[in-house]
Amino acid sequence: MKNIHIIIISLFVLAVSTGCNDWLDVNENPNNLNKLPEPDAALAVAQINIANALMGWDLGIGGAFWSQYWTQRAGGQDLKFLDTYENATFEIAHRNLISSALVDLKEIKKYSSSTELVYFIAEALSIYTWQIVTDTWGDVPYFEALRGDEGITSPKFDSQQSIYTDLLKRVDALLVYTSADNTTMSPANDLIYGANFDHWYSFAKTIKLKLMMRLSATSGYDNAQVLTLINQGGFIDSMAMIYRNVWTFGEHGKQYPLIEYQVLSAGRIQSNVVASATFIEWLQYVNDPRIDNYFRPTTSGHKGMLQGDYTYTPTSTDFSMVITDSVNTDIPLISRWEVEFWKAEAFARSGNSTKAKEHYITGVTQSLNYWGNNTAGLTFMHKIDSIWDSASSYDHYLEQIALQKWTAYYKLQHWESFMERNRIKYPKVNMIDVANNRSSLTTDFPVGNFVLSVAGRATLQEKLPSSPLYPVGEITRNANAPGNKTNIGVDVWWNAKTENQVQP
Repeated sequence: MKNIHIIIISLFVLAVSTGCNDWLDVNENPNNLNKLPEPDAALAVAQINIANALMGWDLGIGGAFWSQYWTQRAGGQDLKFLDTYENATFEIAHRNLISSALVDLKEIKKYSSSTELVYFIAEALSIYTWQIVTDTWGDVPYFEALRGDEGITSPKFDSQQSIYTDLLKRVDALLVYTSADNTTMSPANDLIYGANFDHWYSFAKTIKLKLMMRLSATSGYDNAQVLTLINQGGFIDSMAMIYRNVWTFGEHGKQYPLIEYQVLSAGRIQSNVVASATFIEWLQYVNDPRIDNYFRPTTSGHKGMLQGDYTYTPTSTDFSMVITDSVNTDIPLISRWEVEFWKAEAFARSGNSTKAKEHYITGVTQSLNYWGNNTAGLTFMHKIDSIWDSASSYDHYLEQIALQKWTAYYKLQHWESFMERNRIKYPKVNMIDVANNRSSLTTDFPVGNFVLSVAGRATLQEKLPSSPLYPVGEITRNANAPGNKTNIGVDVWWNAKTENQVQP
């Protein structure tokens, strides 16, 4: 490996030190330039940037609202715009992913050999990150992106379909590798798999499965090809994530992203956010033991507030609180259970309900185990087993898979939950007018359905959010930029399935 100095534009600063807790700072000035002696020294920075984008401001909080895990507390102000479905851009996440992580990963590849493990890791993470970017904003600069050093300062926007085609080619090129030289990098600089090639190869293969599944509502989806890949095996068996011990609770700039936001913003999550009735009612309906891992109960148990109903003052304002003030949490890039849920979906599509249920139960069990819940004798397991067996159509199985995926993603994968619901269109959307049916909803809530936010019902003409607008800088500084989206209800290319609506 060349002994060079790489200039890294990063949201997170690498200070000179030996321990990861000393050099991972998650909230430093994004304009700082950092010179690094070796390419792999930038890897941990890129990984933290990705994690901070996924579970920080904007995607972690936005995903929690738009997945109807959280809603704005009555009387709160700061996060209203997420429940009113205003034209959010999520500019901070855009900067974290592109100007920071993808720039870092490009530089790593530039100054390393294609035979080195650090190159393999950087390319795998680049593919993963580009998928997050295009899944979030849709058509984006891709083929000409990150080429300012070549004089391309206004890269053209590419269709999401063409980006997906290229990402699949790139991941196939990675899967040709059988090994990579890991003698030139420090395992400490890889926060996810400690420079283990086998794990990263499995990660790349899992990315391919994810890319293929995201196309399920497009003409490019081929379930037979997906099953062929699934039957080959070789997906992640160890969580691809930034582990909670990386974060340092109580130390400014090095805390878990949502805790950092909570602390630096004078407790704005705790003062603005409560559990959504959409999620709480579902957890209670199936007797889900994770409810206490997920929320802090009221004095009389768990209670959720109706989504976006923040102008209404109920008799009791005592709602279950989100737990973000003192507990560090892992941030998965890909979880083991989501792989099992993809497998379950593919087998359900093929009509193999036995295999579908097997992977469905495995995915649920893995999530329960993660949170320390023993599945033996759980009323919850009997409940979901009974629900699965209550009907035998593909749509029924897909709905059950999606409901458990939505449940398992909480606190760990908020934005992934939002995107997967948009793809699958489960949970269904119950079109009940919440504001005019509060009394009936207290006893007859549409469990297992989303509802339209009271505050945002009219904004998108009775539609849920689909994708944020492009950041202002992306539009104003790029001569090749299209006009911005009309609102956050504009679908990305693969979001092509008709919404599952339930009429009250």
